[in-house]
Amino acid sequence: MVRFGGEEFLIILPDTDLRYAVDVAERIRSRVENSDFYYNNEQPPAKITLSLGCACWNQDLSGIDELLTITDNALYDAKSRGRNQVCSSVPAEQ
Repeated sequence: MVRFGGEEFLIILPDTDLRYAVDVAERIRSRVENSDFYYNNEQPPAKITLSLGCACWNQDLSGIDELLTITDNALYDAKSRGRNQVCSSVPAEQ
């Protein structure tokens, strides 16, 4: 995992299909949503949610920049659909 912008992170899952990548993303999203985050003892715990976008490499892509663009579009789909969810570049069944 690497930081990829202000509040964006990138996780690469080698040899993983889109269905499994979406499953991993959903497990991360759910675990974060159901956790309490403490800043200090004087404040109540904070709740954090995640919006995630998933995509998979395929031979039709022109390169890594296109893959990143597709993934970023999926992320913004998750945000525009109400946040705190996982969206993929194509339905996970494919």
